[in-house]
Parts: sequence; structure tokens; C-alpha cells
Amino acid sequence: MARVRIYPGAIKLLIRSAPLQRDLDRRARNVERHQKTHVAVDTGRLKADIHVERVGDGRRIGSILKYAIFLELGTRRMRAQPFVRPSVDAARM
Repeated sequence: MARVRIYPGAIKLLIRSAPLQRDLDRRARNVERHQKTHVAVDTGRLKADIHVERVGDGRRIGSILKYAIFLELGTRRMRAQPFVRPSVDAARM
């Protein structure tokens, strides 16, 4: 039986490495671009607010506008018009 050793320090170095960070930036920009092309536009405010933000070693993509969640999930009176989930699904391919 083979043993696997995990070195947390090595994993942290790998995560913080420039090639991995560049790849994360590229993928985040792709998701951001996909969201902006698939979001429903009325005034354009939500589309303009979608952005990539670095959080620690990861990325957060989306909007801080409160109504974005209602557009994504819908309400009792409005059908859902998802733009986040399809962007994440497209990024997995």
C-alpha cells in the first residue's frame, strides 16, 4: 500500500505561484466576461457592476448590487434569469 504525504507548506507555495495565479486570473476574467454577456440588461447598471475581486489566494466574481440575487434566482413575481450559474458551468468545460 502506497502512502501519500501532503506538505501544507508546499501546497501554499503552489497556490501562490505565479503560473497558478495567472491561470486563476484568466479563468476569472472568462467567467466575468460570460456573466456580462448573459446578464439581463435594463439600465446596464448590473452589467457594469460585475467585476473580479481578489480575495486571499482566490477570486470573487459578481456584483454587490442587492437585486442581482433576485435576477439570478427569481421571485414570486419574476421568473429567474440566471447569469451566474451558467457562467460557472461554462467555465468547467
